[in-house]
Amino acid sequence: MLCALLAAVLSLGGTVSATEARQKEESLYLGGMAFGVKYFTKGVLVVGLCRVEGYEVSVCPAKEAGVEKGDILLKANGSDIDSAQTLSRIIGESEGNGVSLELMRGDKSLQVTVYPALSAEDNGYKGGMWVRDSTAGIGTVTYIKADGSFGALGHGICDGDTGTLMPLGNGAVVDVDIKGARKGAAGSPGELKGELDNVKRGTVTANTEKGLFGTLTAGVPKGAELMPIGDAHSVKKGQAQICSTVDGETRRYSIEIEEVSPKDGDTRNMLIRVTDKALLEKTGGIVQGMSGSPIIQNGKIVGAVTHVLVGDPTRGYGIFIKNMLNAAR
Repeated sequence: MLCALLAAVLSLGGTVSATEARQKEESLYLGGMAFGVKYFTKGVLVVGLCRVEGYEVSVCPAKEAGVEKGDILLKANGSDIDSAQTLSRIIGESEGNGVSLELMRGDKSLQVTVYPALSAEDNGYKGGMWVRDSTAGIGTVTYIKADGSFGALGHGICDGDTGTLMPLGNGAVVDVDIKGARKGAAGSPGELKGELDNVKRGTVTANTEKGLFGTLTAGVPKGAELMPIGDAHSVKKGQAQICSTVDGETRRYSIEIEEVSPKDGDTRNMLIRVTDKALLEKTGGIVQGMSGSPIIQNGKIVGAVTHVLVGDPTRGYGIFIKNMLNAAR
């Protein structure tokens, strides 16, 4: 479990030479352990619009005001929206008067006014939109630095309904007890199954398109392996490994790197195929929750698993480790 892995800090005492210090700067502690994340958004994310059935008419106030699916609502009548409940309360207390909303749509900041409608169902005022303010799930740590900072997932946490990168309000790393996996099949991605704990083991500080980043409270796990970083140009087609936790034990599994794409801004720099018979037997290939599993080639961390091919769970994509580190900065 992640609990056991995060329980102790690796001592790095003693003096080091300039060469040793430089080598450590170019090296990372290998991840591969599963972790749980509890994530709360900054503002709330609009995941859908709906009609309010009134006593005489049926309307969608949010749509009429110009609100769209995927918008991030930050303020209502000048007050921060810190939860779905806060937004619901402000709209409910409006008595049908206009509610000014400050929102983000991509990179644009907008302001609209919603005129809530009285619902015949419960005689309360509604805005005609579904919003989300939190999520939770399982992922895999890619690397840890000596100061306890870590990178994971190789992609951001996005809303499942809209595909929007969820803006970070605050997030916590928690223990997860992996119980096994639901095997993937063509057209049906599998997933790791586990139970999240309430014990906080770290903090999430950034959610980006190239990974989730934060700091582990206990620092580097005892026994973690320090490994050099491989540059993008060092990644070659051929044999490699991934490090994952799919049955409660963190271990390496063999893969084949089938294609390499050197685009710096991409999250799909490698096309990989699982060849390890043990992993194929357990999971059918790459499953949800394995995102972030570090990719190792020639004794170096070269990247992380990011996506599975829905039509073929034995294959998926990986991101270069340098792209993740650049995003972390």
